[in-house]
Amino acid sequence: MAIKQTAPADLSHWLKHMCMPLFDIDRPVEYRYWKSGNYSFQIRCIGGPGSGKTTLSHIIIQDLESSFQDDGTAIISTFLQPPSAHPAQGSRPCPISTQLLLEIQRQLGVITVPSTHGKDVDHVEADAVADGSSGGDEILHGWIRSRIQTLNRKFLIIDDLDLAFCDVVQYKEFESTLSELQLSGFRILTTSRVPYRTGEISVCDVETHTGPAELRLWWECEKCGPDVYDICHVCREAGHGCNQADHAGCSLVLAPTKVQMDIRHFFLPEGLRALVRDAIQREHGDLGLNSSTPSPTSWPPLSSLGQELTTPANKAAKAADDLVNKTVDRAGGNVTVARIRLDHIGKAATLKEARAVGDRLPRDLVQMFETAICEMSNRTCGVQQFLGLYSIYLVGKHGGEKLYAELVDELYQAWKGDEGGLYDVLEAEDVVDQILFAARGFLTSRKLRGGIMLACFQVDFRNYVAEDYSEVLSQLT
Repeated sequence: MAIKQTAPADLSHWLKHMCMPLFDIDRPVEYRYWKSGNYSFQIRCIGGPGSGKTTLSHIIIQDLESSFQDDGTAIISTFLQPPSAHPAQGSRPCPISTQLLLEIQRQLGVITVPSTHGKDVDHVEADAVADGSSGGDEILHGWIRSRIQTLNRKFLIIDDLDLAFCDVVQYKEFESTLSELQLSGFRILTTSRVPYRTGEISVCDVETHTGPAELRLWWECEKCGPDVYDICHVCREAGHGCNQADHAGCSLVLAPTKVQMDIRHFFLPEGLRALVRDAIQREHGDLGLNSSTPSPTSWPPLSSLGQELTTPANKAAKAADDLVNKTVDRAGGNVTVARIRLDHIGKAATLKEARAVGDRLPRDLVQMFETAICEMSNRTCGVQQFLGLYSIYLVGKHGGEKLYAELVDELYQAWKGDEGGLYDVLEAEDVVDQILFAARGFLTSRKLRGGIMLACFQVDFRNYVAEDYSEVLSQLT
């Protein structure tokens, strides 16, 4: 199985002690519209390894459970796991789409659902549909639609969507399952290490628009149709409509069906800094830092490092603030990297030891990266393995950034297998998506005037590749 219903067991401790200063899930307007149910679209939250996706999923589930406690609400949550590299002998693999539908059925089976005209639908046995035939999935979809027809709200949260697939083709084929569930009435939010295509974006056509240039959420004039006149939510709420005189009063309809967002849109502006400040003072005492914690009386007595940081000289030099700033900078927006570095700062007895944490790659951080790279190597083979590992290697060795066109040339030169297999991938329309998926979130992309730039997802990972920490990657040359 590649699906679990619950989050990792240690997540509650992580939530309670570390992440509450970080997230403000109501901050993105996209989430508020999605939660309201007045509009139908999927939210895709994108973040690299260790960025806090599972934590965010858990917080969103808690928010929904707190907001909607009536019997007319169903909140279905799944936390995906990588498929087994060594399935049991003689076992018949069950497609992930069928697994998801069976899990939805299982969770709906224990939820109190308002009466469906006095007759409940028959439960579908897993063995009857486990072969993944289209007929089996249709039976499950039918059962789910019958079960939820009297519900007011149906939420589906899927964490780490990309983990269950070996390549981007399977990943995109799964879209039909999500689309059908959306049509059934589910409000779907997923997290993933990699983007789904490039995401739909637009620009606001209102002349007085002053917000962001690129929109993830926008409305279109019902009479004009798609891609003629787009309006952002701020301008819409201010009363703006279509600029065509004869379209005055026409309805505005929500355009995108999938809204793709960086997970950091759910972070408070100073969220990671607050997390780091609190964590350091939780270990070393009241250092006089601004904090999200209400009262400094909650801090422990000053440790030896705390005493050193609060000497008059170090106070004047703002040594504690400097330690916070450097920790935040080295984390590069990544929650798990910050956590690992904070663990080491928590054990430091002197300011010299604490500062040294920022000047090196901690062993457990290297181990985290190496474990992930080994999993990539073991789960894939052939073109997919080469594409992921070698792209990471080439980008990391090039200072952490490389233009897509240059990367493709070097991939062709380095490939020693069947040219046709690599050619099919690198000449495909979605080649950038294929590279990003094969790299499993360790590479990101952005558009520049000179082309598409691929980059390592985080500065410590760049150093891990560039300085040959990886045994797997060092064997590529």
